[in-house]
Amino acid sequence: MERKILKILNEMESVLDISQMKKLQETLFNIFAEKECEQIEISNEEYINKFIVGKSTMGLSKKTLKYYSAELKRFFATENLPALKKITHEDVKQYISDMQMKFNCTNRTLNNTRRILSSFFGWLVAEDFILYNPMKKVYKIKEKKLVKKIINDEAIELLRDNAENYRDMVI
Repeated sequence: MERKILKILNEMESVLDISQMKKLQETLFNIFAEKECEQIEISNEEYINKFIVGKSTMGLSKKTLKYYSAELKRFFATENLPALKKITHEDVKQYISDMQMKFNCTNRTLNNTRRILSSFFGWLVAEDFILYNPMKKVYKIKEKKLVKKIINDEAIELLRDNAENYRDMVI
């Protein structure tokens, strides 16, 4: 029965806004659910842990997983943040804006945070924990590209001439 309800919700996603989708979901579950299951409230911490476990099976390093976890915990520690299922793209944009103002972060750091949140919310949607991905309307932040200086042939020869041993000369 739940699959049929999810199929209906997916079909209606393009026509209804978020609040209408949530009301439709509640109504469908109330009317068509054969058994009323107790809804177990899962904390944000548990969602983060499940996400990290899922990412660890993808072969990410421990350092990366720790970074993901820290960023998500910092996001959910934000004051005035609504419940997980009620977070909108405006909340995320506000968080990124606040982060830039408070910590004077570079665009690369902000993009990393945006990417982690996008991965997390995409996973929540894929696992059917939430209906709508608020990251759909949060776009990539433009970063300056660093152009590395190229060493010309003369500079390479100079380095080789000044090398003290064979190893330095080869490198």
